Amino acid sequence: MDKFEFLKKNTSDIFIELDDDLIIRDANIRFYDFMGCFSYDILNNSLGTFIQQDEIEQIRQAVKKLKNSHNSISLPFHLRDEQGYHKKVIGILKLIDTDTGNKICIFIKKKRSVYKERLLESKLEFERVVSRISSRFVGIYDLDEAINISLEEIGKFSGADRAYFFIFSEESETMSNTHEWCAEEVKSQMEILQDIPKKSLPWWMKKLQNGETIHIKDVSKLPNEAIAVQKLLEMQEIKSLLAFPIFIKNDLKAFIGFDNIREIGEWEYENFKLLKIISEIIGNALERKYIQEKLKKSQEELGRVNELKTELMRRATHELKTPLIAIKGFADLLLEVHRNKLDNDIISIVKEIKMGSNRLENLVKDLLKSSKLDSDKIKLDKNIEDLAKIIRAAKKEVESLAEKRNITLNLQIHDEMVTELEEERIHEVLINLLGNAIKYTPPKGKVEVISEIENNKYRVSVKDSGIGFTKEEKEKVFQQFGKIKRNEEEGLVSEGSGLGLFITRRILELHGGKITLESEGRNKGSIFSFTLPIYKNLDLDDLNNKDQ
Repeated sequence: MDKFEFLKKNTSDIFIELDDDLIIRDANIRFYDFMGCFSYDILNNSLGTFIQQDEIEQIRQAVKKLKNSHNSISLPFHLRDEQGYHKKVIGILKLIDTDTGNKICIFIKKKRSVYKERLLESKLEFERVVSRISSRFVGIYDLDEAINISLEEIGKFSGADRAYFFIFSEESETMSNTHEWCAEEVKSQMEILQDIPKKSLPWWMKKLQNGETIHIKDVSKLPNEAIAVQKLLEMQEIKSLLAFPIFIKNDLKAFIGFDNIREIGEWEYENFKLLKIISEIIGNALERKYIQEKLKKSQEELGRVNELKTELMRRATHELKTPLIAIKGFADLLLEVHRNKLDNDIISIVKEIKMGSNRLENLVKDLLKSSKLDSDKIKLDKNIEDLAKIIRAAKKEVESLAEKRNITLNLQIHDEMVTELEEERIHEVLINLLGNAIKYTPPKGKVEVISEIENNKYRVSVKDSGIGFTKEEKEKVFQQFGKIKRNEEEGLVSEGSGLGLFITRRILELHGGKITLESEGRNKGSIFSFTLPIYKNLDLDDLNNKDQ
């Protein structure tokens, strides 16, 4: 322990540490006692807050002189006491050397009494109790254990025979004692204090609902309207008590209290203050718990709804397949076998039926695919592949559509892009992105595929000069059935189920990649970019095993 710490802890004087701006950086318990305040009311405040204003400059000049001479300086000034009066004191200014530099300190002589020392120690213990309990409810913790330990701590500090915590039922019709601490030789009451109807204790509940502290100095002297409360307390041999309500968003949820069964008397102010602080701390902890439980319940419910939705989609699509096969089969039969028996109008109608059934078949396929991908049960059959080769194959497949719509289609990609993927699914991703870019780009537009390498990943971008996306459209484009209506746009193909980009996103996520969309707005084009990890450190044994 250096000289500075030794003096601070062992001096019988009031001790104050100042910085160059006369801000109080540290003090000892005798200073807090004189001021009648706690440390958090004093530290980091200016000394000028606690002395007469005309003496500030006098002290400032004394500090300057102290730095030049390093000699102690005796200086009289008036320091505010706990009653708010300014009392004349003699301060000794000293400059003390420490490992971190010089410390400006003031020592003030002060007479002390045994009573004052005890009061001072009580105040400090109060601060320590509040600090320990506060830290107990911060971060990740066991709420029940934190409450039990805190009840023991505040029970011992207050000298109570029993400290307890009651919580109201979800319907708020009953109250139950959920946590309890008892002093030695004091019998627990928690078992019998369960599911007590609120309406049986109207006097008690009215006070709590009004946010009042219930302070019963003598249970035997309770008013007539509190007769039910009196009987319940006397049954437990309680002579005096103190209880405080706990509110969450203006709703009474619980209360916390102290009991005395060995003596009658008033509770000290410190106990009132402690109970109020602790009730607020526990109230905040309960609110966090309720929010977390509600969120967990919502997530579980959402998961069940999602499972039901997936199962419904799966069953519905399977049920649709049977009549769809019949519709397509009979349409083909009419067109191929009985065509010569039909006139042109009938043939035209049958062709529409076949086209409609083809669209429906594609929708059923997308629904089945979407439900599988959304179930998180799908497993990929990945192999080491050249992504560049797959991109070139996809380009070749959509070239006829691009030519038909008079769209220029260019590639700016690496010659080889080795990664691990399921070829069929990534091919599907590229066909979807390229097909959309071509469909939603007006004639004479341009579509480009560009590859880059960033953060050990391939980044593939499909850039078009098409209709683009508004801010609202970008937010829903990757959602299930997130189809965007384009009917008002001229020269655009608008068919689709609204599942393509959702399927694309899920496929890429399963591959450890992701997809993003950039667009500055309507008629400003768009860029769909996706990433896939670069394959490194190829294990030939693993590859041979796959081949076998």
